[in-house]
Amino acid sequence: MNNDVKQLLLADGQSIPQEGFGLYKITDQSTITSAIKYAYDAGYRLFDTAQLYKNEAEVGNALQELGLPREDLFITTKVSEPNQGFKQTIASVKDSLQKLRLDYVNLLLIHWPIERAFFDTWAALEELKKEGLTRSIGVSNYQMIHLQFLATQAHEMPVINQIERHPRLNQQPLLQYDKEHDIITQAWSPLGRGTILDNPTLNKIAANHHKSAAQVVLRWHLQSGVAFIPKSVHEARIKQNINIYDFTLSDEEMTAIKATATGLSMDVSKVTQNLDGFMAEYHTYFTATADGLQISKSGSEFATLLSDTKLSFTQSGEEVAYIQYNKLYITEAWIKSGLSIESSTNRSYIRQYVDGNGLFCIQIKEGA
Repeated sequence: MNNDVKQLLLADGQSIPQEGFGLYKITDQSTITSAIKYAYDAGYRLFDTAQLYKNEAEVGNALQELGLPREDLFITTKVSEPNQGFKQTIASVKDSLQKLRLDYVNLLLIHWPIERAFFDTWAALEELKKEGLTRSIGVSNYQMIHLQFLATQAHEMPVINQIERHPRLNQQPLLQYDKEHDIITQAWSPLGRGTILDNPTLNKIAANHHKSAAQVVLRWHLQSGVAFIPKSVHEARIKQNINIYDFTLSDEEMTAIKATATGLSMDVSKVTQNLDGFMAEYHTYFTATADGLQISKSGSEFATLLSDTKLSFTQSGEEVAYIQYNKLYITEAWIKSGLSIESSTNRSYIRQYVDGNGLFCIQIKEGA
């Protein structure tokens, strides 16, 4: 067992393992049970689930079957979008606890910010903490503007902001904001869904340390002070992902990894300096369907995103826009970069509006 996982101190006085184990897309009971056993034996103590993952009951069954000491575990779950709202959130979290077979979770997050119940859902988390049903409360996928807006009414602020973060999307401005406001950043998809692991720089550094590219990336998160939750169902890979405490990346290597943040989720480097130019390049490729967001080029489909899948637009490793739930959001980084927001006179497929959080977004119409 690896006993080297560092504990990070949260602003509320609780502590959290810096490295945890993600359970996204693992739903089969036997697979979940074996994965949690492999992870626990390897040294993981933080297990991250969510209502959206539809596996809370299976996680609860696994914890019971394995007989793991509750005091050793750090359990995270998240409130899904349909369950947001004050009463709905409280009811759904109590249901989650029944499924998990727990009296409390260590960390409760709002999975995604939504306009409909932005403040009410956070108020519910504050209430659930008072009731002892969660030790700590936080958010997931919040940008700076969401955190600033939340601060106008929150009685206490999130201690965790769980976001997508990896070398291709390093999120440095948001990391800095979180740090300045005593919020621990936790990275989901810390390995970039595996798409970054063939990077020559990463593999050169890995060879220098006799490690894998994945281990180098996880060590980069570790030395950046970011919490992170890799996932796998394979015992060897689960062990490999936590075997990162016997080497150190040099300052030069950390800088080299940061410099790899030039790969783009979708290339916006050629986008003109206004929103219309951005949409002229991309909006005709997007069609909302029952299955999610269909992306097409030259009339042929090349990808369909499930509605809960996030598609990031990055420039120099910084997220400037993203699509989620058939909306395209323009982040504060877009505005700070000098790109202007202008109204369109030719937008037959989409309509522009500003959501309740003051965030610019585009609604992509059904059947556009």
